[in-house]
Amino acid sequence: MSGSSRDRLAPSQRWATVLAVVGAALVALFVAAAVLVAVPPTVANLASTVSQGDEPITLETPAATAGVVVPEGWLVTRAGEDGLVVLSPDGVLRVRMTLTDGTPLDVVIATDDRAGEPRSETLASGLAVVHSDLDDAGIVAAVAVPGGVVRVQSELIPPAGDVDPNAYRPAFAQVLDGILP
Repeated sequence: MSGSSRDRLAPSQRWATVLAVVGAALVALFVAAAVLVAVPPTVANLASTVSQGDEPITLETPAATAGVVVPEGWLVTRAGEDGLVVLSPDGVLRVRMTLTDGTPLDVVIATDDRAGEPRSETLASGLAVVHSDLDDAGIVAAVAVPGGVVRVQSELIPPAGDVDPNAYRPAFAQVLDGILP
């Protein structure tokens, strides 16, 4: 009797083997997809800290240095030496800050999705700020610091359709007030 073990399997056994292999492959794909979804946010959170609201974080470029005191309870993630991303304690307001060059007005005007005219104010720290609303209910602002400008842009998560953007203006103002020369 010559024949391979494959020839010796009954048709029902062959189907059982095929189904087992297909099932194992599907389980492996599911596990791989779950890892791809779960791991990146977990790794990003490893690089994040919760602000205590008392220590300035330094932003640096070759031409300028600025400090930012992030409000207590906000999640802080560095974005290089010249940037930060902060997230409000409720996870709805995300604010990106980058130290750059130029003037506050030029930085705000260069933003493509502005919905309003730029407005100028002076912060409690005495620093000048120019800001404008954005089409997506966010805000862009630029704060003058010695040698540069801190560009600050907010975004609501989920987008503004689900959240009252005006409820987050005081929180955005609090972030701006934390910028130090």
